[in-house]
Amino acid sequence: MPYERIGLHTTLHGLNVPLLRNFSVTLNPMQPPAAKTKRLVVWPDKEQFDDDRIVAQLEYKPKWLEEKETKKENLSLKQILLYSGFGNWQVKPGQETFKEQNCRVNTCSLIADRNRAAQADAILFQHSPTRPWFQRPKSQIWILFLLESPNHTPALNGLENLFNWTASYRHDSDIVAPYEKFVRYNERVKTLPQNKSYSVGKVKQVAWFVSNCGARNGRREFADELAKYIQVDIYGGCGNHRCSRQDSDRCFEMLSKEYKFYLAFENSNCRDYITEKFFVNGLS
Repeated sequence: MPYERIGLHTTLHGLNVPLLRNFSVTLNPMQPPAAKTKRLVVWPDKEQFDDDRIVAQLEYKPKWLEEKETKKENLSLKQILLYSGFGNWQVKPGQETFKEQNCRVNTCSLIADRNRAAQADAILFQHSPTRPWFQRPKSQIWILFLLESPNHTPALNGLENLFNWTASYRHDSDIVAPYEKFVRYNERVKTLPQNKSYSVGKVKQVAWFVSNCGARNGRREFADELAKYIQVDIYGGCGNHRCSRQDSDRCFEMLSKEYKFYLAFENSNCRDYITEKFFVNGLS
């Protein structure tokens, strides 16, 4: 069955969720629960998920919102402050991104002015946040967005129980937002038999692009052991082959045309963590 790819890592797709009922969450499940505040559900109520619920969150629109839209009632915009600015998000100010991506819930507006923090409904902190100088209003939601594994995340000491929601690759995050997601196409679409050999014309066996030589999960040892039985070409600072990051298109073209296999290793063996290279290099 063919699959469709959904990109999540540089957009706010994963935040297409409404603000609804109460629940509790702490940043670290081993920490004691934070002071009781209003915590809001971000996925459909009473749903039993047998998957990672990513698509369910993206498509979720609560009944109360649908009723308001049906009655053509005025809906106030929810202000979302990007604490680190727009730089790494590849989104546009205001509602534009939500409308362009046809989000089911688009009554949100993106801002980046920290002077407006007190008026924001939610604040999104990215990667290595510092404790804000201002106090959080009781009705405001603070969200921590992380894509790297704990082994490659700066220490979060002093930030325990500071955030209401987490948004990360972890399946137990409040907002599940991995690098990519593959979903089935419409099953009624006929699938053509696969009669193409992807190895035709490729004379090289295995390639690995890697720059972090200090990973402690044994991936280099695995590659070295594999190289005893099959050709493994290592590109980057950890190998003898070179292909500049500044010319990544040429590198990917070479990978596609010359190699039969690509190694995609995580830099850490952590629960639910899948390297972006699996999606970007291996499956693109």
